[in-house]
Amino acid sequence: MAFTAAPLCAAGSLQPTVHPGDFVVFDSTQLNALGEKCQWVRDPEYTLEDPSGVLSLRGSSQPFLFRTDVVRKGEITLRSSIDGIDSAVLRAISE
Repeated sequence: MAFTAAPLCAAGSLQPTVHPGDFVVFDSTQLNALGEKCQWVRDPEYTLEDPSGVLSLRGSSQPFLFRTDVVRKGEITLRSSIDGIDSAVLRAISE
């Protein structure tokens, strides 16, 4: 099985777009200005709003990787929190 990385945003759009059948990994790894991994106390906590059941969650031994399969069309909102600091909110659509 071949892996192909594709841009999440269509040309001219800032809205990330995924499709049923896609495998998507949301990476919360934090890097400092020198590109080095930051230190943390607690693993990330994720807040997923997915009222249509767009994503099927996969397990991960790496807590900074939120692994999912896209199983249907709809919209999701995802954010992570690391040591009490919230990430930006990611809104994505599945077409």
